[in-house]
Amino acid sequence: MSDEIVFTQRRDRVGYLVLNRPEKRNAISAALKDAADAALDELLGDDDVRVIVVRGEGPSFCAGNDLSPEESIGTSSTKTRTSAQGMHWVLGEVATWRRLWECAKPTIAQVHGHCVAGGLMIAMECDLVVAADDATFGQPEARAIGLAPDHGLWPLTAGIRRTKELLFTARLISGSEAAAMGMINRSVPADQLDAAVFELASEIGLTSTEMLTIQKASANAAAEAMGMSGVRESAIAYDVLAQASKVARSFRKVVREQGVKRALQLMNEGLLDSDGPVER
Repeated sequence: MSDEIVFTQRRDRVGYLVLNRPEKRNAISAALKDAADAALDELLGDDDVRVIVVRGEGPSFCAGNDLSPEESIGTSSTKTRTSAQGMHWVLGEVATWRRLWECAKPTIAQVHGHCVAGGLMIAMECDLVVAADDATFGQPEARAIGLAPDHGLWPLTAGIRRTKELLFTARLISGSEAAAMGMINRSVPADQLDAAVFELASEIGLTSTEMLTIQKASANAAAEAMGMSGVRESAIAYDVLAQASKVARSFRKVVREQGVKRALQLMNEGLLDSDGPVER
């Protein structure tokens, strides 16, 4: 295993973009985002690679953005932040992962363990998603921190009613549940995930790069006709609005004063309100 924060691998016609912060469950930092950009450039420039698989080292695919003050991509612990500043960093983060959807080569998210918050955004921006049955999907930050820009894509896959339920409850679902509701392509037993993804990628790789490019562009055009760009842009705006809310500021205040773990505990137990922690 490489010691780089993101590294690439190649197997036949399949290129792997590997998130490599296993001790942090591959939480997204500014450094990881920049390294992913560079790794994607490398794989897109390799003519022998026809399909790109995104996966994570360690126990999880990606557990979201790193909320620690020294690593936070979104300056989550900053005491004051304008909406314009919030929009700036959200757009910058989204631009990296949106490349997985917009690039010429098919992309597959290989998901195991946690795929939540920003990690779910990465998976949703891939063309295809294959997960372990026991993988964990969701947006727990919807209770207090923000919405995550990818939630705008859920109505096009999981449907509007399931989207509302997932946002309202911030509930986490398994890989098998995500597959059943159409959010992802399929789920498989965890010990079969590597083989299942490689088999799918290899089958795709039998088609020429030229034809894959045309096919992907055609399918993406259909998504555009269904309003994908507009839904995405509104989702970003609502995410920024949520991050500027009083409860989100309360969350960041607890992060500054008591640490990330305490802030998440209060959020998950429903003990964080617009005015700060509340009594049971």
